Amino acid sequence: MSDLARYGEPDDHNRSLTRHQTTPRKGTTVPLLRKLTALAGTAGAVRAYVRKNPEKVSKVVNKAATFVDHKTKGKYHSQIDGAVRKVDGMTGRPSPRRPYEH
Repeated sequence: MSDLARYGEPDDHNRSLTRHQTTPRKGTTVPLLRKLTALAGTAGAVRAYVRKNPEKVSKVVNKAATFVDHKTKGKYHSQIDGAVRKVDGMTGRPSPRRPYEH
């Protein structure tokens, strides 16, 4: 049985790589680099904002974490808590353990 019959046609609109390709298709590298450059610039702006406003950032992140924790009924508490600790580490503020609240 051929790969085409087994896997169907590759979805060219949603993937830049097919099952057997190891490099991006011609013409996709430059747009990808542009997106990565924009993302890196945004990340730098976020870091600068975090350094300038650590109290605001910590407050908003904790509020968002509590909201998401409540909506997911604590299923992802450890992952959320880890993200909060990482952000608090960037702000230079100590991160207390957040208990899951129903």
